[in-house]
Amino acid sequence: MAIAKPDLRRTLVEIMLGMGEITDDQAAGLIAAPDSDLDLARLNFNSLTMLDFCLKIETSMGIVFEPDELVELETLCALEAALKAKR
Repeated sequence: MAIAKPDLRRTLVEIMLGMGEITDDQAAGLIAAPDSDLDLARLNFNSLTMLDFCLKIETSMGIVFEPDELVELETLCALEAALKAKR
């Protein structure tokens, strides 16, 4: 079953929040305003947290997403579009 855009965003935001990469206030803002964006470079991902993030995407959404793909993306909206294209 495909995840709708708000649910896709909510899932991504919840993953980032759970990993400690964004604050509660940032999460609330990103969920409340689905067209708002987040610069992924502002996240403190290293190679291990990037891999963990990709595995959490796969586990929660059933979409295989590789760290190499994530590196090429600059924003949350771009990540959403890439994941939507993989469904």
